[in-house]
Amino acid sequence: MTKRIHGAYDQNFRAIDRDDHKHAPNDLGLAEIFELACRLTEKRPYLKALLKILDTLSSLRNTLDE
Repeated sequence: MTKRIHGAYDQNFRAIDRDDHKHAPNDLGLAEIFELACRLTEKRPYLKALLKILDTLSSLRNTLDE
């Protein structure tokens, strides 16, 4: 299991290109989804997922645009 968000997946939900995962927009979009889910449901798994994505985004901060 990995916390990476890849650019594309096959029918078995396996990354087509395992090196294609350093795209901040993918992580930002998923962070927005988990933030909304966390806010609407107040469920801890969504908060945990959001925190993991934010950790990933912090490592990509030099590649982010405003």
